[in-house]
Amino acid sequence: MYKNQLAALVLCLLLGIVIYFFAERNNKSINKKDITTQQNKQKNVSGDENTLVKQAKERLNEPAKKEIDLLEKALAAVQTKSSKIIGTERIADFWQHETNFELSAIYLEKIANLEPDSAQYWSKAGTRFLAAADMETDTSQKSRLFEKAIFTMQKASTLQPDDNNLKADLANAITVGTAQPMQGVQTLLSIVDKEPKHLSANYYLGQLAIRSNQHDKAVARFKNIVEWYPAFPDAYLGLGESYYQSGQTNEAIKTLEQYKAMIKDPLVIQQIEAFIKQIKTNVD
Repeated sequence: MYKNQLAALVLCLLLGIVIYFFAERNNKSINKKDITTQQNKQKNVSGDENTLVKQAKERLNEPAKKEIDLLEKALAAVQTKSSKIIGTERIADFWQHETNFELSAIYLEKIANLEPDSAQYWSKAGTRFLAAADMETDTSQKSRLFEKAIFTMQKASTLQPDDNNLKADLANAITVGTAQPMQGVQTLLSIVDKEPKHLSANYYLGQLAIRSNQHDKAVARFKNIVEWYPAFPDAYLGLGESYYQSGQTNEAIKTLEQYKAMIKDPLVIQQIEAFIKQIKTNVD
């Protein structure tokens, strides 16, 4: 029971990692302010954009309401495609900042439809749809969001079929979001077979090992990632969780302390400190 609570905390922290891999490879960080509040949002099973926007605006504070109103008015006033792309991306960024990943994804998909031959925005939209699906607690909503994530990622991968990053992203979405996870697993394994140190494919396989309680495999996978990519902080989080779940509590604490030293987000630091404290309490 206690282990499950700690695992849930780590999985919450791992949500931000989705953004890193799915076309956000310029190391932009997401705003991680209390993402769990989004799980309590009003349900909109159809995913109707107007309803989603209306409900989301009702939860904004006054400065944020004014900001989104200005962004929407600015977008409505422009005529050229390039200006529409810029305006739409600003709205997508606004909703990402507000941790409303579904609305952010919807606006990124609008850009993708304006530039249908560019994989960039299809991939970014897939990023946000998958993040929204991971946060969602309603089964029908989650299924719908996974379908959107896979659809947009397939678009991106089809446009650039030789891009192993996009291929790994899609494989991971299939693994976590469909009833045929082995299709995605086999793709990830084929990527690391050809490119043993591929970062995202190895990371997704490590996450899969955690979810399937193959903790020794997860430890081995994340130890390799830390060795190959020592500046990638989230590998330390995955390794710390793997150590803890495999009963190696001292190694878990040491690795999580390393992770904490590498990040700057005060909320995440606070959560990691609480996690470490809980581990120590459980050991005692």
